[in-house]
Amino acid sequence: MLRFYPDAKFLHTHRDPLKVIPSMTSFMGTIVWMRSDRVMDVPAFALVMSQEFCSRLEHVKALFALCTLRKENYRDVLYQQLMESPLQCLTSIYEQFGMEFTPEAQRRMVTWLDTRSQAKQHPVAHRYDFAQTGLDKETERKRLAAYQKYFRVTLEV
Repeated sequence: MLRFYPDAKFLHTHRDPLKVIPSMTSFMGTIVWMRSDRVMDVPAFALVMSQEFCSRLEHVKALFALCTLRKENYRDVLYQQLMESPLQCLTSIYEQFGMEFTPEAQRRMVTWLDTRSQAKQHPVAHRYDFAQTGLDKETERKRLAAYQKYFRVTLEV
């Protein structure tokens, strides 16, 4: 039996799907490479990733309609906002969820962010782009338009 906990907190991060699809396709390719002797069908995996984004909006709407998920326990976060102002974004999430943002938590997050920033100065490149998916950019923009409009997701590609 599926249980639902009405006081559970849900955080949903949103990013331009045309930026995410090639990343997720690459990730799936790595998993296939590790576990199969067959070459991954990149356009097929990319299409699955695109379809997932299309269905995401409907799933979220269904959660609100079919169960007791309260809006105060659910938060949409734009990836761009999280990257531009991480502490401000995290502080507002803590406030919304009624959680104490302790000085220790803030100190640890700042330390992690500083370490992460230093690592970005010499990153190991993992390069991929939307063109590698084999999908048509305009077709995917149209397919994903409702998702991006609903969540106000900005274009990155």
